Amino acid sequence: EAELEALQTQVQLERIQEEKDRLTNSLVEAERQIMLWEKKTQLARETRTAVDSEVGQGDIRTMRAEIHRMEVRYGQLMKQQEKLVRGMEAAVSQRESIALRGETRSRGDRKQPTRTELHYTLLSLRRKIQDTQQLAAQCDSVLQELQ
Repeated sequence: EAELEALQTQVQLERIQEEKDRLTNSLVEAERQIMLWEKKTQLARETRTAVDSEVGQGDIRTMRAEIHRMEVRYGQLMKQQEKLVRGMEAAVSQRESIALRGETRSRGDRKQPTRTELHYTLLSLRRKIQDTQQLAAQCDSVLQELQ
């Protein structure tokens, strides 16, 4: 029965890993799209400043509309990126939870964990929370740089 649970946990771990890889690829693609849109927006801004205010008013309106569309798309991409980041964090958290459950089940010969085990588990969880907070802060800084 323990082997079955271990196999199920392994399969679930592989599934989560595949989902993490897929989400990472989606995140990379979203970041690439954001960079492209930022380049296009910057180019449009430079073009707007280069065009004389009296010449090509129709073109300027068209460019403003295009810039607006790009900025809206940029906002959508930022929201999608944030959603992907939250999804990845949730997947990692779920994976860690599954791994922790697997560890506790593998030590199933004892009914109650010892005080020392609980202490080290608590320390480990605190470390993981701190690492996750640092990762979130890094992601926030990257997002701020992208904006």
